[in-house]
Amino acid sequence: MKGWLFAISTAAARLGGLWGASAYVGATLFVTSAALLEKRLFSEDAADRTLTGAVFGWTIPLLAYAAVARVALYGRLDDSAEPFARHGGDRRAVVSGFVLMTAARVAVVSALLSALAVLVASVGEVAAIRWDALTSAWIGALGGAAYVAWFSLGSLWGKAGRGRLLLLAVDWILGATTSAVAVPWPRAHLRSLLGGDLVVGLPAWQSSALLVLLACLYFLACVFRVAR
Repeated sequence: MKGWLFAISTAAARLGGLWGASAYVGATLFVTSAALLEKRLFSEDAADRTLTGAVFGWTIPLLAYAAVARVALYGRLDDSAEPFARHGGDRRAVVSGFVLMTAARVAVVSALLSALAVLVASVGEVAAIRWDALTSAWIGALGGAAYVAWFSLGSLWGKAGRGRLLLLAVDWILGATTSAVAVPWPRAHLRSLLGGDLVVGLPAWQSSALLVLLACLYFLACVFRVAR
């Protein structure tokens, strides 16, 4: 229990301060600028273009990647738990706390950014825009948490946790497809939830359930990959 609480407070501290302010303000400015530009150039589908491009295409995966790297101190996630482990702590408890705290923080920010994109870029009835913003917010939260679990798993492979960079590339390349090779990657299912091409014909609700399952599997694989 102590290891888990230590990890929660440590991850929160690492994601706060100047790093947190810079990351969150930068992401907000980028999404807002993209939404305004899309609204000016493509007013009718500006919100969809902003979500699929600036928000889910770039900001959420890169924010999750940066947050995981920050919590891991730009190395392996299990190595960042070593100081506590030397005093008898459970590495798995520490790593699970790191991942859960990071996922919660990124999920909240991703939800806010998704809603912001819709509110800034949309035109039309206020009630419809608010509903779209709420829908986009929960998709953003799910996507942010899934990406954190995915990159956390990658942070346990390779020198200095460089496996997370490989997983970022794999998600960008294979997740852009609609065939069976896209099934394990967050990008493909998030695209489906936003109204884009379906993954092997799966309806959006199945992609949603599958993304939750994948996030849980990423998390469990990450925890059990760590030696006690």
